[in-house]
Amino acid sequence: MSKKRILVGMLVIGTSLSMLIPIALAGTFSLQRDDFVTNESPYIELKVAPGESVSDDFLVVNLSEETHSYAVSVNDASNTTEVDGFFALSDDTKEQSHIGKWGVLSTKTVTVEPGEYGTITLTFTLPEGTATGTYWGGVSAIVSDAISASENSEGGTSINSVIRNGLRVKVEVVDKEEFVQFLEELEMKEATKTNTTGISYYKYIITGLIIIIAGLFVTIMNQRNNKKKIKL
Repeated sequence: MSKKRILVGMLVIGTSLSMLIPIALAGTFSLQRDDFVTNESPYIELKVAPGESVSDDFLVVNLSEETHSYAVSVNDASNTTEVDGFFALSDDTKEQSHIGKWGVLSTKTVTVEPGEYGTITLTFTLPEGTATGTYWGGVSAIVSDAISASENSEGGTSINSVIRNGLRVKVEVVDKEEFVQFLEELEMKEATKTNTTGISYYKYIITGLIIIIAGLFVTIMNQRNNKKKIKL
């Protein structure tokens, strides 16, 4: 698990909220694919064969001005398998039958500072004999440090409201051959992403150097022109 600083403005634009929570309410944090800039899909899509494992990363993004801890879970979809329309996840207390049963998180809690994100790995390991087909579920998080009970003046208990944000997960159970092909495609995407990042990095360095050299050239020329004017 890692925590990194982000460009918050970009994440607000790319936020994927599978729980259909209004942006005004969900603005304190969000869950997002780690490759949201380069990937068109707003949710995690994976293919895996029975008896095999596959993993992907997602981000828990802190858009607030305070450090928070988040409790994260993976669950089945409770009411639909469709891409569009209302989408909800089953409760943690209910028995999970597919996504929530197969999925394992690298950590179930993460603490993130303001303007940063924590990376969590989601791994699916399918038992032999799993039926091929498409399965829907998701990962979700709540601000765990916002859950607090305190005694009020009348001796009762008050509980802070809790916002639950999520990210859809689609798992296609396929045969071994298609799974191998999927892994090869993933490796190619990772290589392309790494190369693109490297190219962009050096492009920024070269652009910065050009700007610095141009600035120095203009400064030198201005100084020469000022000296000429003084002599005249």
